[in-house]
Parts: sequence; structure tokens; C-alpha cells
Amino acid sequence: MGVPKETEHRNKLNGKICRVAMCERGAFIKGYCTKHHNRAVRHGDPLGGRRMHGMTGTKEWYSWISMKQRCYNSNDRGYKNYGGRGIRVCERWTDERMGFLNFLSDLGKCPEGLMLERINNDGDYEPGNCKWATRTEQNRNKRNSILHGMAIPNKARQMYADGVPRNVISELLEISESVVGAIVNNVIWLE
Repeated sequence: MGVPKETEHRNKLNGKICRVAMCERGAFIKGYCTKHHNRAVRHGDPLGGRRMHGMTGTKEWYSWISMKQRCYNSNDRGYKNYGGRGIRVCERWTDERMGFLNFLSDLGKCPEGLMLERINNDGDYEPGNCKWATRTEQNRNKRNSILHGMAIPNKARQMYADGVPRNVISELLEISESVVGAIVNNVIWLE
């Protein structure tokens, strides 16, 4: 029995065969055919997932998948803030066979009410830079958060005292004009 014509055509494109045993499709992405690559992305396993860890569909699994999508899928809505800024996922967590299990081993199960956070939001997703955090903790650790200490609120107050208009402060510090008003009027982040 010969190789189907479609497979022959695919293999002629790059001369490679899918790494999965008994699959004769052409390999296009990381040594896999489209079918097995999609399974690896979805399930952490090119053979379909549940055989490896039984945690497909859990909160931890979705966090792991979402993290990789934000960093590597330019069509993901969060890509510009992650992969587009050069944020990557460590090799240990992107390993095709053990990535999810390594991720789970390093972070443990996600406690109720918490979600994945990078401690240094300019750093990569890697064991020493990730933890499970509350939404409040995450909001305090955003690039545009004015809660990075009191530096930005204090800077806003000083600029306002020096006569800089609120709209200029807003633009320079990348915070909304209403937040500038609340800061300088001591409604939020009191001195």
C-alpha cells in the first residue's frame, strides 16, 4: 500500500514527516503535522492529551494554554502586551511532552480565587517569576498601575503643585485625568 497522494504532495513541500509514530502527514510546525501540532497546543500532548496528565480543562491547564497563547499567538487579543513586548515562556514550560506537568509541578494547583501572575511583569513566564495571585495583587502589578509604591501619586501631586495642568499630568504619567484629579484632591492614595 502506497502513501496517499495528498501526503506525497505535503511531504514534497518540505521533505519532512510528522514526528508522531505511524503518521505519514507532512510536518510543518515543530516537526508535527497540523493535526498533531493542534493537539499538542490544546492538550499539551500531540496524541490527544488526557493520556498524559488527566488535567485538560482544569483552571491550571487553561492558565498554561492562555499563557502560551498570549506569548506566541499573534492573533491572541493579549499578544501585543505579552509576546509583542518580547515576553516568552521558559523552555521547561513549553516542552512538548512535559511542559504542562513541569508548569504544574513548579506552581502547584491553583488555589480557589487565584490566577497566574508574573511577579516582574517585564520578565518572562518562568518558575522564579510566576505565582498564583488574587485579582487585587494582579491589578497592583500592572505596567500602568499607579499602585507601584507611591512614586506616581507623589509625582502627580508635585507636578500639580508646580502648576502642570491635569491633562498634561495624565498624558505624561499614562493615567486618566479623573485619576489625577482624585490623587491631587486626596480622594485616593492619600499622602
